[in-house]
Amino acid sequence: MGAKKIKFTQKSLEALADQGKYSDPITSGLFLKIRTGGSKSWFFRRAVDNKDYELGLGSFRKVNLAQARSVASGLYALPPKEFIAYIETKKNKKAIEEKDKNSSLTFRQAQQKFIDWNIEVGNWQELDKAHKVFEGRMRNHILPVIGDKLIQELTAEDIAEIAKPIWDKPATVERCLRFIRQVFDWSKAKRYCTQDNPADRNGVLKYLLPQQRHVTKNRGAISVAELPEFFASIKKDFEYMVSGKCFLFAVLTATRSETARYARWEQINLEEKEWIIPPEQLKMSGNGTLIVPLADCVVDWIKTWKPENAEGYLFSNDKGKPLSDSIVSRLIAVSCRSGNKWIDTAQSAKLGKEVRPTLHGVARATFRTWSQDDSLGNDKRFDSRIAELCLHHKVKDIYNGAYERNEHFKRRREMMTAWAEYCFSRVSD
Repeated sequence: MGAKKIKFTQKSLEALADQGKYSDPITSGLFLKIRTGGSKSWFFRRAVDNKDYELGLGSFRKVNLAQARSVASGLYALPPKEFIAYIETKKNKKAIEEKDKNSSLTFRQAQQKFIDWNIEVGNWQELDKAHKVFEGRMRNHILPVIGDKLIQELTAEDIAEIAKPIWDKPATVERCLRFIRQVFDWSKAKRYCTQDNPADRNGVLKYLLPQQRHVTKNRGAISVAELPEFFASIKKDFEYMVSGKCFLFAVLTATRSETARYARWEQINLEEKEWIIPPEQLKMSGNGTLIVPLADCVVDWIKTWKPENAEGYLFSNDKGKPLSDSIVSRLIAVSCRSGNKWIDTAQSAKLGKEVRPTLHGVARATFRTWSQDDSLGNDKRFDSRIAELCLHHKVKDIYNGAYERNEHFKRRREMMTAWAEYCFSRVSD
């Protein structure tokens, strides 16, 4: 697509946000480019002997319209041979500068450039989940080991050193290696380094890292037998806190932390005893809207702390924003430090080390186990297919996974009511 011709003024260009290329109708060869994410830069284009030459003139933030026009006019006024000679000189100078710059580029600097690029081209939003996960792994595991080493000199041996302290966490090792590979592939494409990717599992690195025996590790949960006592303890110690209410709400509704933390009052219908969750608030958004039946005891509990003019999020911080996952999830750790010894006994025995329960494990895994617990008779009382629907999982059956409200909602309400009553069974008034 060709460049769009619009009237260039400093003020109009500052307000311009649509991605694309724009040509100055006054100055021959001067263009403004707007990339995804909104970054703007100047460039000059001129044809000599049927060959196009293009030269960057700097970012819009640093070079204003008058300066860009002055440089572009000067370049256009040069005789063809002088113009080509100028372009070649600039290329050679830039190549030398790039070579000098790249020879002293550390991995820390390279990964920051990689972050900036992802945000600029729109792959990430500033501090979105992908951005934060990447920076977290870099900060905690990668940069302390190779951050200050020159990227051009890094070897597979350096990468292997990163894995040693976290070898008992296969998923973390693999994610770190993947992030390092991404930084190297991008750096090589940008000519910041030339060597083979030292984090390539199929290269030298495979001879330095033994194959890991992947032990399936689920998120820590509470046994079905311990659940009522656990729930009563969390309620007694933390219900006065917003995060405590959110924790209990997630357990009672068998929902994920993020889904519960982003619950809004307009989604809650206490008269119909329903929580209507839109797809975008759910991990499996492709499965559509989830309607969570609220048991009578859950509705009565919510009424004890619902504000008179309730609006916005059910569980918000002082700024009206949803609580962070860590604020809610840490309650189990706080409870354990207070003298309660909550552990996932099954996983602790399997892995040979103590595994603490998690909110996700209690709200989801314990619920799923409870739904088919034979000591409570639930294996005969409830259909496992209904439990999967309560968890918003895709169910392949004669309905081909379809959600049929009249068929399933009554049975889901029966199950969610029994679950809530079981959770409250050790709570003293």
